[in-house]
Formats: sequence, structure tokens, C-alpha cells
Amino acid sequence: MKRILLIFSIFSITSALFPSVEPDREFKEGFAFLLLKNQDEAKKLLEPWISRQKSPLLREAFKALLSNDKLLASSNFESFLNQDERNVEALLGYGLSLEEMYPSYQEFYFRQALKVNPNLSIGRIALGYNLLNQEKIKEAEREFLTALRRENFPVYKYFLFNLYVSSENWEGAFKVYNEFFEFFPKDWSIPLKLGRLLLKKGIREKGIELMEKAYELNPSSTELLVEIGTALLKDGKLESAIKYFDRASSINKNDPLVLKGKGIALIELGNFENAYKELIKAWNKRKNDCEISFYLSKALASMGKEGEAKEWLLRAVMDGFKEWKEIQKIPLFKDLTTKEKVLSFFNINSFPFYSAEKLDYLEPGQIVVLGRENKGEEKTLFIFNNEGKKLKKISLKEETKDFFFLGNTIFLLSSDRDSAKHNIYIFEKTFIPKKINSQPIDFYEPYVYLTSDNFFIWDRETEKAIKRSPFSLPISANRRLSFYPNFSFNIFQFSQGTSSLKRVSSKALSSFPIPLIKSCELLEKLYLNSKEFKKIVDRGKALDISSAETIEVFPFPEKGVVLFHEKGPELTIYTFDTNGKKIREQKFKMDAIYSFTNLDMDAKGEKILSILSSQSNNLILFDLKKKKTEKMMENVKKFEKTPSGYLLLNEKGEIWELKDLSLKRVLKKGLRDFRWERDYMVYHGLDGWLYYSKDGKEIKLFPCSESIIYKIKEDMGVLFSPQAGSIFIMKIK
Repeated sequence: MKRILLIFSIFSITSALFPSVEPDREFKEGFAFLLLKNQDEAKKLLEPWISRQKSPLLREAFKALLSNDKLLASSNFESFLNQDERNVEALLGYGLSLEEMYPSYQEFYFRQALKVNPNLSIGRIALGYNLLNQEKIKEAEREFLTALRRENFPVYKYFLFNLYVSSENWEGAFKVYNEFFEFFPKDWSIPLKLGRLLLKKGIREKGIELMEKAYELNPSSTELLVEIGTALLKDGKLESAIKYFDRASSINKNDPLVLKGKGIALIELGNFENAYKELIKAWNKRKNDCEISFYLSKALASMGKEGEAKEWLLRAVMDGFKEWKEIQKIPLFKDLTTKEKVLSFFNINSFPFYSAEKLDYLEPGQIVVLGRENKGEEKTLFIFNNEGKKLKKISLKEETKDFFFLGNTIFLLSSDRDSAKHNIYIFEKTFIPKKINSQPIDFYEPYVYLTSDNFFIWDRETEKAIKRSPFSLPISANRRLSFYPNFSFNIFQFSQGTSSLKRVSSKALSSFPIPLIKSCELLEKLYLNSKEFKKIVDRGKALDISSAETIEVFPFPEKGVVLFHEKGPELTIYTFDTNGKKIREQKFKMDAIYSFTNLDMDAKGEKILSILSSQSNNLILFDLKKKKTEKMMENVKKFEKTPSGYLLLNEKGEIWELKDLSLKRVLKKGLRDFRWERDYMVYHGLDGWLYYSKDGKEIKLFPCSESIIYKIKEDMGVLFSPQAGSIFIMKIK
């Protein structure tokens, strides 16, 4: 991270001192194809160019980029730029290599290439590509048009075409299509994109014609056959539509799109029962498809099953179905002219919202949302009441990254868009932001750990910077804080009692007591001998861990400490009492190197229950006294801590309770996921519904797709559906 930031500062010193070199056309077009993710065309153009480069680092960096190894590519680009920071090809390549790991830095490096050479057309294309990914349509269009005025390469027009398609500007897309498709006559995705757009805009005859042209170029695509058949079906051309569906079925009868198309056709033919059978098979493979849900509702309504029909209609609307005229054609739903009327069946309110990353509640009856209210806006914080009325929009000049609560006080974490500098703001009753850190804090990806009256914040990049950690500690049921030798990071603590923010540690190698603060529930007596980073010290007595490949420590405040020490196939488990005195030490032979998640230890330190993670998560009981292991559960999908123990979800979709080293099944129903909230449980059923369960009573809440974000409490549920672009609020009775 610091090396990346170091490069930032070099350009301002050297940008005016040396002339830039213009890349040749071979590179510009090849890099454009890389941006379009067309590796084959990129290789044809870039491989000859790569072979002519003198620097081995630059050659290897672009070879890695062509093979899609962006981690290796970024490392080589970084090393090369330390030698030649004005090389525009390396700046562009580095920016592209950071797209997944450090997306916020991509724009910076593309702009640096343009600082070196403002006339660089491929630099304009790259910057426009980044801006389009950020949904900054007008800015992206300006960059693409500037590039085309300088060099009118056909591949550059591809970017402008994609922009017009994504912004639903069918006239612009059609104009560019006529100008550049002749240069890419075998690319079936071009007429496909335009055909879909024209169909969406009601230009159906030309849209179907373009879809058929795409199919001619890709005759093995069942998706295209189904799309054409569906378009013909909507136009009332039933016989022609069925021919396309039959052709698709002959290629792949189990394709969900084929099943969907056949189901819709069967509804039009009046064969509702068989339509339902085809559509339910399609839905089980494509649960986010709102059209499948709608046609299931239509089939069920025609079969006289009103209750089920209403539930499927609700699912369709919450997943984004908006064809109200189609809904009103069903006699059961003839009065449902708006989304609000559909939702009123189920006592649900809603309001439009473009994208949400996090939802939470602020008492009394207020909903806090982090996201974008409208397309193209900056991500920020919003506060709504439980009827969906917006109370406050909190805008900062910086990008909003996260928020969290201590009591009814909101804390907001923001960052400078061009660096890893972060600020923390506090919002009390007035919702006026007050910065609590005197200087910006250097984090890449901060993680906040809350206690009852304070929070800790550190860079979770430390958790993925190095694959194997010599030492790690649990800070919650599903998260561990890892310590790395020779790796600097910051940890800050905020105390609500004093309203102060202070640095707890800045280096892993500095003197670092494990507990940090008592509220972390970590024992004070066990700490690192950080000078050597090879020993765990207990009251002056050292336990040598220098040869370990994995060291993991699990404290239990009322029972003691478990330490796992792994070297090759040999695992040594140590148990300590609450005073730090060693109770037992036992070795076990393992068949692989594992990571451990410890769940329980008996009072005598003789039995340890842990989830071992290698290729699968297995719940293993280690009996240190008998020197035996017992596999108690295979493939643990998820676990959550409760006041009395743990809840575990297995691969069968069952929930088991772990208490006092024993297991008891508490829910047989097939589940996809669950969440424990204080004294109740929320879970996703395999039937696609979100359930609320407390004291043995179950309430069916929302239909839920896999991509939803939700927050449930005792009397209210809030859910964001990206497909519908809405937030839904239900009062739980």
C-alpha cells in the first residue's frame, strides 16, 4: 500500500521535466481490446508489441495481463514504474491490473497517463471506460468522443456503442452500429445488444430482425432462440414463437430460459398445469427472474389457486416486475394498477432507491441506509422513517464508506477518493457531522469492531495481504484479527465515555498486548514477545512457536485458552487455565494443513471442539485425554454465536444447536442461510422466502432473492431489492 502511495507523489515532480513517447497503433488497439475483455484480439495485437519491449519487467507485466493474472501483472508494473514512472503503457496497464483489487486507484493511473501525454487517445478511452463503470455517463461520453476526434479507430467506437446501449440511447447506439459493425461482422453480441435495446424501446420489428441476425452468427445459443421466441410471443405471433422454443429445447431441454419460454407459450395455449411445471423448474434455476415469478402467478390464478398466485405476484414485483398492464389482464388482479396496491395485500410499504450497501435501525422507528438514491449519485447516508419518508441526506465532500452505531449515536467512516486517507464523523441528534480524528487515518479497507461503549477500527487488508498468518485472534464469531511480522498497520480505539479517538498500535512488531482492551474479551495475561515474534510468553515462561506454520489462539474468559500449533502434518494443541497455567499438551497427525475456528472447550481443558477448514468445514471434537478425534458434522456452511452456545447450518440446510460440546437439531426445514439477532432468528428458506422465528413461532415475511440486503428486528423488517430498485418495509405482527 505504501509503495502504491509513494508512486503517487513522484509524478508531480517529474511530469514537466521529460517528453512523453506516443505508443504505436498496435498497442492502442490491443489495449482497447483488453479493456473490452476480448483476450484473443488483444493477444494478436499485443504479443508482437510485447516482444519488442526491452524491459523484462514490462514484458512480463503485459504477459500476465494477457493471461488475466492481474496480481502478478500489478506487481511487475509497480516495480517497473519505480524505474520509469512516465511510461504511459505501464501506467495504463497498471491501472487495468488494479481494477479488481484497488478499483478506486484505476482512475488515478489512467489520469496519470493523460498527465504525461494529454493527447493520448487510448488514455481517453481507458478513462472513459472507468467513468462508465462508475455510471458517469456524460463524463465517459466526453472522453470517448475526444479520443475518436483524435484517432477514429473502429475499436474505439465499440466503447461509444456500449455507452449508448447502457444509457438506453437507442438513436446514438443505432448510429454508431451502422458506422462500425462492418469492422466486426462476426461479433454477434453487437446486434444482440442493439436488438434488446430496440425491443425495450418498442421498436419491435427492427429489434427482432437484429436478434435474428445475432442468432445467425451464434446458432448454438439457446438464450437467443428463447429471446426471439419471447419477443414474437409478446407480439402475438404464437406459431413462430413456438418454433423457436422447440428449436431451443432440442439443444438443451433443461436450460431455464428454454423452460421459461415453453411455460409462457403453454399459458398462451391454455395448458396451465403443464405451464406451471415448466415454470417452477425454470424458477428453481433462476430465482431472481421476475418474469418467471409473474407467469407462475398467472398460471396459478388461471388454475384458481388465488393465495399462491398472490404470493408469486408479490415476489415478481419485489424482484422488479413493472408490467402493470400485463398484471391487469389477469382477472384476479384487474384492480392492481400500481406497485403500492400489490404491496398493500401484504402490509408492505416501499420507496425507490437505486442501490443500497447497508441497512440498519436507529431508534425510535428510523431506518439508516448507505447507498445511492438515484443513478449516478455519490454514495452517501440517508435516514428514513418507517413509512419510507426521507428525513435526512448526509452529504460529505468525501466518499462515504461505512456507518455504525454506539447506542443511538451514528458514526460515519469516509475516505478521500484519491487515496487511502479516512476520516470518522460523529452524528448525534442534530445529524450535523463532527470529525473526531485530528488527522486523516491511513487505511485501505477499514474494519470496525464494536463493543458496548467503544469501537476499534483497523485495516482488514492485513487479513488478506499474506495468505498464512503466524498469529491470529478472534474478535467475533466469524472474524479473526491477524498479526503479521514486518507489516505495518493502524488500530484506533474510540471511547464513548470520553468521546476520544486514540491510536492503540501502529506496528505489529511493536509491543502489542493481545487483549487491547478488556471489553474485547481477550485474556490480559497472554501476550506476544514481539521483538522476536517467535514466542508466546505467559508470566515470563516462553513457549517456542518459531517452527510453526500456523498458530491460532482462542480465549474463553471463564475456562481458559486453546492454542493450535501446526507444523506440517503434526498438530499440537495446548490448553491453559484462566491464570495462564498450561493444563494439557497433545499431538495429532493431520492429513492436511488447516485453519481452525474454535467453538468450545470443556472446563477441564481436556476436550476441544473446532471447525477445521481445508476444502470443507468439518466440526471436529479433539479429546486430549484419550488422544482421539471425532467428526461431529461435515460441511458446516455457517455458524452464529448465541447466548447459550452456537447455531450451525449444515449442507442439508438443517440448523443444529451446539451447547456443552453436544449437538441438537433445532430446525429440520431446508435453509439456504440464517442470521441470529439477539433472541430471534431470521432465515432464508429453500422456498425463496425470508422467515422470522422466535420462541418456536414462525412468520413468513418477504420473498427474497439471493442478492437482497435486509435487516429484521422484533416488529419491523426492511429489505432492499436491487432488481426492483426499491426498499421494502414490513411491520411484523
